Amino acid sequence: LEALKTDVITVLSRVRVQQQEEVERMEEQRRAQAEEAARRAQAQHAAAENQLADGEESEGSNQPVVR
Repeated sequence: LEALKTDVITVLSRVRVQQQEEVERMEEQRRAQAEEAARRAQAQHAAAENQLADGEESEGSNQPVVR
């Protein structure tokens, strides 16, 4: 029983009670970090070029390939 009391007192002495403002500040920091990570993780690619410039089809594009 004495060992249990000692363990409980040890744990309770290490517990740190946080103020509501501290909790809110920490949550805001975590949220900002998550948003920044999401922004960096978004896929980015260059715009695709139109191979058929202005709707012009290359000649013979409808012809089958004969080998």
